[in-house]
Amino acid sequence: SGGFVRSIELAENNLIGEIVPELGMLPFLQIIDLSSNCIFGTIPSSIGQLSYLTNMDLKDNGLSGYIPMELFNLTNLVKLDLSYNVNYDGNCTRFDGTEKEIPNSLGLEGMILDSNIGRLEYLQDIDLTDNYFSGSISPEIGKLKQLGRMVVDNNVFKSTVPDEITQLINLKELWLSMNYF
Repeated sequence: SGGFVRSIELAENNLIGEIVPELGMLPFLQIIDLSSNCIFGTIPSSIGQLSYLTNMDLKDNGLSGYIPMELFNLTNLVKLDLSYNVNYDGNCTRFDGTEKEIPNSLGLEGMILDSNIGRLEYLQDIDLTDNYFSGSISPEIGKLKQLGRMVVDNNVFKSTVPDEITQLINLKELWLSMNYF
């Protein structure tokens, strides 16, 4: 009687394709882990309909394009990992050693750490390594009181790191290298 999908954990499964917009039709989804596959294309805006989502791990794929603003509707998010989505050569090596051609990707882009980041107040872990995220880190980062790990190296963030980062009393790990601070 009334089953609900609460978790999709398909890491390292040789999946090839795009994230379908219908993913947003799983309103009780709490965990999505599609890491280390051959997922390409953009993150659909329908992701913002997943109001119960706490963990999103899309690292090590070939995702590209701008992060949809609807991502900031995920106010229960605890972990967000979008790292390593650069695919320069258009090939995806599968676990059996064969290669599958997928679209080239320079990674995900946009100003993910702008003023909207403060809406994700339960966020404890964010990893954006090796993409093409830009802009500056908003002072709103200071609202993420539970943030313990922030890894944003190898992007194109600019400006200075805001003083509000010192308000993150639970921050144990901070990686900012290979940006333009």
